Amino acid sequence: MKKQIRLLLTGSIAALLLCGCKGGPVNVGPDAGADTGTVSSAAPQSGSPEAQSSIQGSSAAGSLTEESSDGSSEVQSSTPAAEETSQESEQEHSSEQTSSQSAGESSAGSKTESKAESSNAGVTPEPENSGEEQEITPREYIDPLKITVDISDKEVAAAKTDLSEPQVYYITNTTELHNFYEKYKTAYSLDKVDGGLSFNEAVSTLDGTFFKDNDAVIIVQQYDKDKEITIGDVYKQGGGSAVDIYKEEPTYADHTAYVLDIIGALRSDLGGKTPQLCILPAGGYITEEGDSEDEAEIIEE
Repeated sequence: MKKQIRLLLTGSIAALLLCGCKGGPVNVGPDAGADTGTVSSAAPQSGSPEAQSSIQGSSAAGSLTEESSDGSSEVQSSTPAAEETSQESEQEHSSEQTSSQSAGESSAGSKTESKAESSNAGVTPEPENSGEEQEITPREYIDPLKITVDISDKEVAAAKTDLSEPQVYYITNTTELHNFYEKYKTAYSLDKVDGGLSFNEAVSTLDGTFFKDNDAVIIVQQYDKDKEITIGDVYKQGGGSAVDIYKEEPTYADHTAYVLDIIGALRSDLGGKTPQLCILPAGGYITEEGDSEDEAEIIEE
C-alpha cells in the first residue's frame, strides 16, 4: 500500500513538474543561411501577465520589432549601422555620378578645345591694316656732280679689257685718284678719247678741297652704241646709295662702245661705300614733263 502511495506521489510530482516546466511552442523559420529569418517566443500558457515579445530579424533591413499581447507588431527603430551604411552608399553613388559627369564634361571640353585648336592651326592671322595700302617710302635723292669721259672704243678693245660687267671704284682722296689713273690709264684708255675731255682734264677740279667733304665714284662700262646710255637718278638706299643706269648690252662685238662716268657727292650721302647699280632699259629716264601732256623730255648725256 505504501508502495502504491509512493508511486502515486512520485507520478504526481513528476506530472506537476512536467506541467510547470513545459514551455510554449518554438517556431523555427527558414534555414539560417537564408536572407531573412524570424524567431518567436510565446509566454507560458499559465496566463502570466507578461507581454509576449517577438524579435524579428531581417539581414537586409536590420529592423527590430516588438509584438504586443494581442499579436500586433510595431516597428520601433532601424538599426543605426544599417542607416549609416545606406547613407554612405548613396553618397558614394552620388559622388561617382558627379565624378563621371565632371569627367565627361572635361573630356567634351578638351575635345572642343582640341577641335578649335586644330581648326585654327595653319591659319595665318591677317594684318590689322590688310585692307589699307602700304605706305611707300619716297626716295631721298642725292644732287651729284656728273662727269662723262668718252674713252676710245678702239683702244679699250685693243687692250682686251673685259667690261662685260660694269666696274665701280670708290675714291676718297687725291692719292687714290692718282693711283687709279696710273693703274688703268692703258686698260681704260684714260688719255685717248673719242671726243670731249680726257680723264685728267675731267678730274682737274677734284682736288683736296673737294675731297674734304665729298667722295667720288668712277664707273667704267660697255653698252650698245646704237642706243644711248644715261646715268639716271642717284639716291640713298640701305645706309649707302644707288645709281640708276639706262642702257642696252651690245648684241654684236662691232656694236660695242665704252664710257667712263664720274659721280661726285657728299660723303654723308654716299654712305662711304660703293653704290649699288640699277641697270634699266635704255631711253626710260624721264626727268620732267614737256610742253605737251603727252610728251616727256629725255636727257641724253
